[in-house]
Amino acid sequence: MNEQLFIPEKIKVGYQERADTYTKKLGYVIYYDNKGVLRKEKSWRGWIDKGSDGKEWKNGQYVINPDKIRGPLDTDDFSNEPIEGFVINRGGGGVRESWGWNTRHEFVRVFDPRGFEFEISIANLLYILQESNSIKGKGLEGEFVYAWAGPTLCLLPVNSAEYKKCEVYTKLQDGKVGTKDLVAGCIYETKKQEKLIYMGKFPWHIIKNNYRKNDTEVDKYTYQTKPQFIFVKPNKDNDYSNGQIDIVVLPGLTSFASRLTTESVDEYATMMDILRKNKHMSKVVRLVSKPADELKMIKHSYQNYMQFEAGQGIYTHLGGDNYMQHMISTETKHNYTSNKTEVLGHHLRDYAECGFREKLQPYKRYVQNNNRGYSSSFFDFNKPKLHTEEQIKAMKFLYLYVELESGALIPFNQFI
Repeated sequence: MNEQLFIPEKIKVGYQERADTYTKKLGYVIYYDNKGVLRKEKSWRGWIDKGSDGKEWKNGQYVINPDKIRGPLDTDDFSNEPIEGFVINRGGGGVRESWGWNTRHEFVRVFDPRGFEFEISIANLLYILQESNSIKGKGLEGEFVYAWAGPTLCLLPVNSAEYKKCEVYTKLQDGKVGTKDLVAGCIYETKKQEKLIYMGKFPWHIIKNNYRKNDTEVDKYTYQTKPQFIFVKPNKDNDYSNGQIDIVVLPGLTSFASRLTTESVDEYATMMDILRKNKHMSKVVRLVSKPADELKMIKHSYQNYMQFEAGQGIYTHLGGDNYMQHMISTETKHNYTSNKTEVLGHHLRDYAECGFREKLQPYKRYVQNNNRGYSSSFFDFNKPKLHTEEQIKAMKFLYLYVELESGALIPFNQFI
């Protein structure tokens, strides 16, 4: 059972007339949040009974039947205090009685002692029967409240251990942390009960990938700097000697409920040293290229492609801050008699033109080739030249890096 269910103080119920219920009313239950806002109100208002104008189809046309004219059913507000008297009515359809792409999930109808029925999931029913008894002729034993996991309603037994945990979770939703409450190195708790260590507010440097743009457009990538609140997830052993921290970047503090500690954690300085080395913590200074003197090619186990150690790309200089990234593919021939594969050679092809434009804005423009290195142009069917591994290694390739203000060098193909 979910231990992060919200238990509101007040619920609202709207109805539809249903002949297959005890009271002829099926309820749709929603709730008021801590700010008094009615959640799921739009879908609720679209579902509830709005009355009848008496129209009915008769003899090829609509006519008015005065006996069927009525106003909308009333709605009710109830306090969500623990009450008893709930009764399991029956299955309400779903997978067993439906088919198609819009099949409903299977559910069960439950009678509320305040005079209406509502629907819960099978998973919720199984949990209720695990925690409570269903007595023939009397219904469910014990008191219950309504609770929500996001948009999903649950009937929660008050005698369950999860009820106490959900009460704690509900109280957290009223919590708030402001900028004046932030102390570097202290531990904070979010409204989802996650614990995070606050590191500080820093300029955070990112490369935004504009996915809606075509790969061939220069402006696909944008270098941006925004002030962000930086947190770190504490690990179980409080050991950061491996130089790894789990960073959480947030634009605001609305997700936080409280501060748990008043003093900085002992590991804060170590975590801060690791954070400063992160590529997002420093400004970009320039592009740096270095000769790729010792190429060590590694063959992929699942396809005929070669790559270089540590995922580094290989480049040639086009002038200024512009480079061409290359890719090497391998052509093989399989002898089915001997069941051996012979390497015929390697294809070198242009992969992507990349580098920096003005104001250190990065770009990467892919060269269109098919997966065997042939140009995608309709008129170009020339097969790429085959090279030996020695010939490939003898070519004057470059490694390309982005130098940061911190002094770190980030391989360009890992930068964007």
